[in-house]
Amino acid sequence: MTDAVAAAKSKRNKLIIVNTKKVAFEKAIAAIGLDCINLNLLLSEKLLEIPVSKRSRSVDSFIKDLIKSNNMNTLALSNYELLFLPELKQDPMRLFEDLSKERVILIVWEGRYENNSLYYAEPWHREYREYKDLDAIIVQGNI
Repeated sequence: MTDAVAAAKSKRNKLIIVNTKKVAFEKAIAAIGLDCINLNLLLSEKLLEIPVSKRSRSVDSFIKDLIKSNNMNTLALSNYELLFLPELKQDPMRLFEDLSKERVILIVWEGRYENNSLYYAEPWHREYREYKDLDAIIVQGNI
């Protein structure tokens, strides 16, 4: 994990996607001295304050402000499944790429990674996403 963080620092987008189980990710993050930011918890608390009709416009700026307010050079994010809800009209991976221009961002990816593509959910599911050609470092398996 520390090798990936070091490599990411020299890239334009400093995004590291770790394709593993959340528990393994959180242990690896703790081992290098980082805390995990639980985006679902913070976002759900914020969304309760916002009328449903205005939520999609608030998500992007809330998360960007949250990340900017943290003074760490490297951040780990987990529990971000809310971002895939169609009614929030977000593109989570593009948001993470954008956030990673300023600092190293590590995220756990529990979806599939095949043929250089990331898959969230199944094609028939309303939250399905496929991501190709990401400007990110992908770390797979045992970390």
